[in-house]
Amino acid sequence: MRVLVLARRSDLPWYGFAYGSALVRLGARLCYLDEDTPPNATIQEIVEQFPERPDLIYCPELHGCPIPSGLTTIDIPTLNVNEDTYAYTDRRIRWSMLFDYTLLFHPGFEDRFRAAGHPRPMFLPLAVDGDTIEGPEEERTIEIGFVGRTNSNMYVTRRRVLSMLDRHFQMNDWRRRYSSEEMAAIYRLSKIMINIPREDYLQEANMRVFEVMGSGALLLTRLPTELSDIGFQEGVHFIGFRREEELVPLIHHFLANDAARLEIAGKGRELVWREHTYDCRVAKLLDQLRSDAGQLLAPSRRWKEEQVALAYLDHYSAHMFLNRARQEWKAIARRDLVKAAVGGSLLAKSYARRVRGRLVSCVTNH
Repeated sequence: MRVLVLARRSDLPWYGFAYGSALVRLGARLCYLDEDTPPNATIQEIVEQFPERPDLIYCPELHGCPIPSGLTTIDIPTLNVNEDTYAYTDRRIRWSMLFDYTLLFHPGFEDRFRAAGHPRPMFLPLAVDGDTIEGPEEERTIEIGFVGRTNSNMYVTRRRVLSMLDRHFQMNDWRRRYSSEEMAAIYRLSKIMINIPREDYLQEANMRVFEVMGSGALLLTRLPTELSDIGFQEGVHFIGFRREEELVPLIHHFLANDAARLEIAGKGRELVWREHTYDCRVAKLLDQLRSDAGQLLAPSRRWKEEQVALAYLDHYSAHMFLNRARQEWKAIARRDLVKAAVGGSLLAKSYARRVRGRLVSCVTNH
């Protein structure tokens, strides 16, 4: 299978493109946008750059460049990714209508996408990537470890809890940012790794929880957690807490009881590597693609031009590609004044957001 990834290699996140690596391991050939691809290139123009026609067009959630026009007319299956499915879900549903397949990284959202009319929402959560995590076993000298961001208002609880734990236990320097290699080393050196989700989605099963369990460290995470919806059991594969005052005695218990800690960590590790690798996720995706045999399923393929343009405008305005959004608004205004009013409101909000951002920057710099 040939897969066209709608991103430049330079757009890829610092921690890598795990779905892409898994696709390659399972036999796919990936091609990426040329670094000098113009931002207004249509999907037809992009496809023509490559000597072999792709079998799938894959749009990761990177937003280094706008999604190209023409997705509803290209006769190649298309797929987009909704990493933070819980954020701006209604807008994500509208954007996903432009694609034949939409991947959801969090449980409980398939029914909403399906009820809105999308025929192929696929729940494929985050997973463990062997290229990142695998490494030699080491003596676990860190009592409780943490790797992740702490430098925004999304992580107030995270900073408070880590500061408190720092007074009681031997920890790594959780304030700094780690490379993927350094992060994997922290996992292998830690007896327990704590996960403290972001403020706006406290039950999140993020990438770190799979990596921690895959590394053999004992995962400690907040309850309730999406892990329970994905097949993991608290007390069997990980340990959980509901109140911050539980943490110190809970951690002391598992540091003093190696047998219990190693048993739970081992069961978590075994389940992750058996069922929750990116290869498992991609295998499920490829099975669905083979079953559908090239069907073009995106609802927008049957929409009127102005409705398609409004979906593009919504995406462009949300991601601040305002010149592209304005072009779509002009196309809508020539056909449908009601939709033009809706699009104009979205565009106006984005311009207001840009102005606010500039004012904040000016105040900060002075």
